[in-house]
Amino acid sequence: MKVLQSCFSWPSLFKDAHTMCRSCDRCQRLGKLTRRNQMPMNPILMVDLFNVWGIDFMGPFPMSFGNSYILVGVDYVSKWVEAIPCKQNDHRFVHKFLKENIFSRFGVLKAIISDGGTHFFNKPFETLLAKYGVVNTNRRDWFVKLHDSLWAYRTSYKTILGMSAYCLVYDKACHLPMEVEYKAWWAIKKVNMDLNRAGMKRCLDLNEMEELRNDAYINSKIAKQRMKRRHDQLISNKEF
Repeated sequence: MKVLQSCFSWPSLFKDAHTMCRSCDRCQRLGKLTRRNQMPMNPILMVDLFNVWGIDFMGPFPMSFGNSYILVGVDYVSKWVEAIPCKQNDHRFVHKFLKENIFSRFGVLKAIISDGGTHFFNKPFETLLAKYGVVNTNRRDWFVKLHDSLWAYRTSYKTILGMSAYCLVYDKACHLPMEVEYKAWWAIKKVNMDLNRAGMKRCLDLNEMEELRNDAYINSKIAKQRMKRRHDQLISNKEF
């Protein structure tokens, strides 16, 4: 992979690699690889919100309003999702997505994790990162339902966090205007029409966000440790 990413020319790369593996005595003695030959899991655990994002293209999908792809970005801590529809999967949409959906809303991030595709590894993309110092209904209507899907994902409960991504970011539950209009139980019980008292309560809620995020970090750490323990007990120990 390093040879390919460095843009070196090696016409018979895969053939030579196959020949070398077949001629290696140790490789032949190892036999068929199983799940026990996997490497131990090393979970990625981040501390600060919006410092590290994972981005990738989804698609191609059936054409919807001229769009065939979805560019998705996920924050590694809060699991907050941003997504935009794209006509094609090239670096121009990646630049637009980072500037309009990430940098302008959440600030400059520290790192981006991707699959290493050509739309993420190119000169304009590297220049942009260097500038900011960033190391089943009808399937054709997915364009219309993209924002609804984002809302559903952001407000759903995440076991690994112990709360929803919306609650972690805004320190409040997400409710629809319809619930206020039709006087849902939470609206009758909690909506405070006194602006001064509502403002004071909101300030107290914001002061609790640090504690809320610490709880989410601890829940995430425990869940990933449990996942690593279950994974590693099924593989053979390796020493290098």
